[in-house]
Amino acid sequence: MRASREERIGTSGISDVMGNLRRINWGPVENSNHDLGTDIYCQVRDGRRFDLHVLIGIQVKSGHSWFSHEIKDVATGDVSGWWFYESDARHFDYWVNHAIPHIVVLNDEDSRVSYWAHVTADALVSTGDGVRIAVPRAQTIDMGHLQSLINVATTGLSAPDYQGSAWSAGVHSLSMGRRLRTALLAPRLVAPHPSAGTESAISAEEALALIYAGRLRDYRAAAEEHGDVPSESEALGRREWRWRLVGASWQAAMREAGAWSLFTALRDAAPAGSANRAAASALMICHLVDEEKWDEALRLAAEEVDGDRHEPTDHAWLSAHMMNLLFEVGRVSEARALADRIVSQSDPGDDVTLRAIRASAAWLIFSTAEIGAREGQRDSFLTFSDNVMAWWRQQSLSYGLADALTKNFRLRVQDRTRRWSVEDVAAARLWSASATGQLAADYSAYRSALRQAAMYRVTQAANDRASLGSALASLRLSGDVESLKLVAQWLETNGPAEVMADWVEATVPAHWCHSLARSTLELWRRAGDFLSSDSAHSAVSECLRILEDTPSFVARVSPTFIVRLYVVDALTGLVRACGKEGRRAIMAHVCAMPDVGDGVLENSYGRLVSRMGPFVEMEMGEWTGLSGAISRQSGQGLSASLAELAGTDEAMSSMMARAEEGDDDALGAIGDVRQLTEKAARSAIERHSSRLAGAVASARAHSYGFGGHDSGRTVALLNFHWPTLARWDELIETLVEPQVSGEDKRGAARFIASHFREYPANVQERFRSIAPAFLEDAELPDHGWMAGREKGASMLTLAVASGALSRTEVARLVAQSVTGGKQLRSDSARLIEAATLGGDVLAWTVLLGDPDPEVRSGAAACIAESAERQPEALALAALERAAGDPGILAPLTIAIRLHAFRDRGAEWPLPILEKLGAHRSAAVRLAAAVGRTV
Repeated sequence: MRASREERIGTSGISDVMGNLRRINWGPVENSNHDLGTDIYCQVRDGRRFDLHVLIGIQVKSGHSWFSHEIKDVATGDVSGWWFYESDARHFDYWVNHAIPHIVVLNDEDSRVSYWAHVTADALVSTGDGVRIAVPRAQTIDMGHLQSLINVATTGLSAPDYQGSAWSAGVHSLSMGRRLRTALLAPRLVAPHPSAGTESAISAEEALALIYAGRLRDYRAAAEEHGDVPSESEALGRREWRWRLVGASWQAAMREAGAWSLFTALRDAAPAGSANRAAASALMICHLVDEEKWDEALRLAAEEVDGDRHEPTDHAWLSAHMMNLLFEVGRVSEARALADRIVSQSDPGDDVTLRAIRASAAWLIFSTAEIGAREGQRDSFLTFSDNVMAWWRQQSLSYGLADALTKNFRLRVQDRTRRWSVEDVAAARLWSASATGQLAADYSAYRSALRQAAMYRVTQAANDRASLGSALASLRLSGDVESLKLVAQWLETNGPAEVMADWVEATVPAHWCHSLARSTLELWRRAGDFLSSDSAHSAVSECLRILEDTPSFVARVSPTFIVRLYVVDALTGLVRACGKEGRRAIMAHVCAMPDVGDGVLENSYGRLVSRMGPFVEMEMGEWTGLSGAISRQSGQGLSASLAELAGTDEAMSSMMARAEEGDDDALGAIGDVRQLTEKAARSAIERHSSRLAGAVASARAHSYGFGGHDSGRTVALLNFHWPTLARWDELIETLVEPQVSGEDKRGAARFIASHFREYPANVQERFRSIAPAFLEDAELPDHGWMAGREKGASMLTLAVASGALSRTEVARLVAQSVTGGKQLRSDSARLIEAATLGGDVLAWTVLLGDPDPEVRSGAAACIAESAERQPEALALAALERAAGDPGILAPLTIAIRLHAFRDRGAEWPLPILEKLGAHRSAAVRLAAAVGRTV
C-alpha cells in the first residue's frame, strides 16, 4: 500500500526540524500521539549544552506550498519572509494561550532550512477572514540564532512575588543547587526571620545566610539553643562540607587570618562543577580582591570559567567575577565581551541571584561605554539594576546607618544610660551590604557599602590602632579618594602616627588596578613621610617606572585621572622618606626630562623640586645636569624652583633679572629679600601694594579671590627690610577694612606683631593710632569661610603688640581668645606672648591639651621661644610633652626652633632633638636634623 505524498512531506519535515534542533543541542520529542497543534515539544539548552529547565512547543509546516505567500522588501524587492495563514483562529489561540511558548516553523524540504516565528498576540494579523503571521527569512534554527530561540523559550516565565517573603521565604523553598549561592548573595531570602525564635534547629545554609546578613548574634543564639547546630568554632570540625563553610565564613567575617586556607581546602574538597565548588571559588576570589591580588584572583576565576563544568547560573556568577577582574587589570574589551554574554543569558525568572549577576554585567557595559553611547545603554542598565537583591542590600545599609546615627546622637547629647550589647549592629549590617555586593560581583555596590562601613568604623575607632588601621584599609579599598585625603590630613595632624605608618606601608609594593591606582598614588602623596626608607625607595622606583613608561601603566589600569600629574605629586610626598638613593633617582629624572610645557604639571614638578631644598647641602654634589634643566624648562615656576635649588651665581643672576621685571616665582627663588636689587625690591613692593588695593576694592564689592601669593605679608616683609622704599597706605587700608577676609590679613598682622619693636618709630605710631579699628574688626562677622582660614586673633595680637591698649583691655582679649573658637585659640598663644601678663608658660602648657593640633603647635612654638630665654623646668617638661604629640604639627614646630637654638650653642635642646630624630614622620626627622622642612 502506497503512503500519501502529504504524509511523506509532513514526516520528513518534522525529521528535518528535529535534526536542526539537535544540531543546536536541544532535545526534541515528537508529539505524534496527541498532536492537537504541537508537533514537537523540545527541551531547551544553552550554548554550553546545559538544560535550562524550560520547554518550547513547535508546529511544523513543510513543503513548497507554505512558501507561496512571499513578503518582499519594498526597497530591494528581495524576499524577506513568508506569511503563514490559517482561516480558523483556533490554532493561533491555542499557541498564544499555551502554558509554554510556541513557534511555527516553515521547513524547506530541499535545503532543509527551518524558518521560525514566535507566535504572540502582537505578531498576529487579521485578514478579515482568517489570521496570518510573518515568518522572517532571517530567523532560522541554527547556532547563529540560538540566543534568540532561548529568549523565546524563556518568555513569560513568572517571577515570584517577594512581598511578604521576609517571613514566608526560607531555605526549603529553594532547590539544592541554589541554596548556597542564594545564602551568600541574598541571605535575606534564606535566613530565618528574627521573630521566628530559636525553637527549630537551623541548617548550614541558614547559618551561612545569618552570617552574611550580619546577624552574627542570631547564629550564636541558635547554636546555644540546639545541640545539632554547631558554634562557629565547632562548625570547622564537622564532617559536612557546608558546615565547614559556615566556620570558614565566620572567620572571614571576623577578619581572622585563617579564612583563606580554610576556603582553599574547601574548594579542593568540592567536586568540579558543583555548587559547593562555585561557592568556595567565589569566596576565594573575594578574599584575593581584598588582598589586592588581582592577577591571582583572575587566574582562579578563569580556571573555573574555562573549565566549563558549572551549571548556567553558577557559570554566570563566576564569569561576572572574571569580567570585573579583567576590567581591573586593563583588559577592557575582554571584560565587555564577557559582560555581553552574561547579560544575554536567559533569566529563568525565579532565581534572584541571576538577575543581580546580570545587573553587574550591565553596569560594566554602561560604565565602560563611550560617553556618546551611554544614552543607548542607560535603559538596559537601569532595568537590570532595579532588582530585589539591590533593595535588600539597601535595607541592610539603611538598618546599619540608622544604628550608627543613633549612636552618634547619644554621643552628642552625652547619653550616659548603661546599655548592654554583644554586637555592633551598624558595623555588622554595613559589612553585610559590602560582602553580599562583592559576592554578587557587583563591585560598584561593594565599594559604596565598604566606604560607608569604613567611615563608620573610623568614627568609632578613636585611637584603637588595630580597629582604626582596619577601617583605613577598607577606606582605601573603597577607592574613595576624597575621603582618603581628609583622613590622611586628619591623621597627620592628630595622630596616631603609627596608624598612619601602618596604613601607607600596606601599599608597598603596589598592586596596580583600575579602582585603586589613584587612591594608592594619593596616599603616597599625603602619607609618604611615614614610610620606612626602603618602602619609600621602592615606591619612588615604581613612580619613576610609570613616568618612563606611562603607556604600559595606562594599559594596566585604564585610568580616569591624569597619570603624570598624580605620579609627580606622589613623588613629592615620598622625597623626605626615600633616602639619598631615591632622591638621586628623582633628580636624575628631573634633570633629564624635556620641557614640561603643561602649566598644571609644571606646578607639580615645581613642588617636587622645592621639596628637595633641605637636602641641597648634604646631597647636591650627587645631582648632575641642573644647569641644563633650568634652561630647558619654559615654565617660570619650575625654572625658578630649579634655579633656587642650584643656587649658582648664574642662576641667581637670572632670577634677579626676572624679579626686576615683576616675576614673583623668581622673587621666591631668591628667598632672602635683603639680597634683592633696589629695582627688584621696588618692583615687588609696588606690584603687591597694587594687589592689596585691588583686594580691598573687590572686598567692598563682596568679591573674594582664592590662592596665590600672600601680598599682605610680602609687603610687610619688604617694607621691613627696605624701609626707604616702604609703602604703608595700601597695607594699612587692607588691615582696617572690615570687608577684607581674615585670610588676606593674617600673614601681614602676624609678621608686623612679631617685629613691631624693630620698625621705625613713625611706623609704630601709625599702627598705635589704628589699633582701635582692629578691635572693632574683631567684633564683625568674618569672611574667612569665603577665602581660607578665619580671622582669629591675629589682628588682636597686632593691637596688643602696638602697646596702644590698657592692661585691662589686653586681659579681656586674652580671656576671649583662649575660650573662643578654633582659630582664636590657635592664635591665642601669640596673643599671650604679646600681652606679657605673667604665667605665660603655664598658660601655653594648658593649651598643649587643646583638641586642635594648630592650637597645640602655636603653644609649643611659644614655649620653645620662652625656653630659649630661660630654660625652666616647666618649659622643658612642656616641650617633652609637646614632642610626644600624636600628630606632627607640634613636633615639627619644636624641631625647627630647637635646631636653631642648638646652632646658637644651646645644649638643653639636644635630648628632645634626639627624640624627634626617631619620629615616624620623615618631615619631623628632617627638621630635627637640618632645622627646616618643605
